Amino acid sequence: MSDKLSLIPQGVNFLSAFRPNKLVKNKALTKIYDAFVQEFYPSELPLAKEGVTKLKEESGFDPEAFSELLVFGDLLSREYWGGIGEGNFAEESLITEVEKARDEKFDLKDYKGYRIYADGRDEFWMCFLTEGRLALGFKEMVEDVIEVEKKEKEHASGDMYEIFGLPGKELAKVSLEVPERVRNWLREKSQKLTEFSIELPLDISRVGIVLTGEGDLLRVQVQVYYPDHEKAQDLVEIVEGLKRIVIGIVRIPEIKELLRKVDANISDSSVMLLLEVAAADLTTSMKKGKELLTKVFK
Repeated sequence: MSDKLSLIPQGVNFLSAFRPNKLVKNKALTKIYDAFVQEFYPSELPLAKEGVTKLKEESGFDPEAFSELLVFGDLLSREYWGGIGEGNFAEESLITEVEKARDEKFDLKDYKGYRIYADGRDEFWMCFLTEGRLALGFKEMVEDVIEVEKKEKEHASGDMYEIFGLPGKELAKVSLEVPERVRNWLREKSQKLTEFSIELPLDISRVGIVLTGEGDLLRVQVQVYYPDHEKAQDLVEIVEGLKRIVIGIVRIPEIKELLRKVDANISDSSVMLLLEVAAADLTTSMKKGKELLTKVFK
């Protein structure tokens, strides 16, 4: 993963990494997703198997052909987003499939010696950096990736990349730095709550999420970073307080047990929220949760 991370340009505050070919074949995720669809959106969303087929038909990309995919961008920009994919695919056949799905022919261009496939508006670019490695996204982002590859621009770095150095076979990782503008907006909106003696720890500087799945087990780890220890402690107290309240109110054993599995631990100025659960337990909780909601909003 590290060599692909070195191609990400500066100015990025959101980064995610996926293993598409593992995600679509993971039995626990498939079971949970299918149960969710059947319980809440049986006529609106496809089941997992049909969804993968539909994704391939409508995008031209086969997730089973991609071993790794990085998606990154600027949370404050709509047009500075892109990705780097790696896997078992051939340039000509992939382009053909994407053109077919988009119902358009790409224009061929050259950028600093790299062949570019551009859409008719010259906004979306695809570029095969090497065999089996693809950069795609908005024009400006792909340009910057190429310039980083050619050592003409610096690659991104910083604490945001900490979770990507973790060992293991994670299915997905997400890391984002909360922009100062967003933090100011959250502080402003939450200020009114202080009139009612309610203070929410929204002064978050960074968030990291790791999803791991093995067999029937799923493990979700969320790391929330704050400027100081006090704010982190506030979040732990809120999470534990909400758990106690809901466990005391709800009479459904499956939901109580699921909530007990949510751990909140503090380390310096960050909080780690952790949930490890079997797919069967989560699907049962969803079913019981729907039954509860049906009774409440009958």
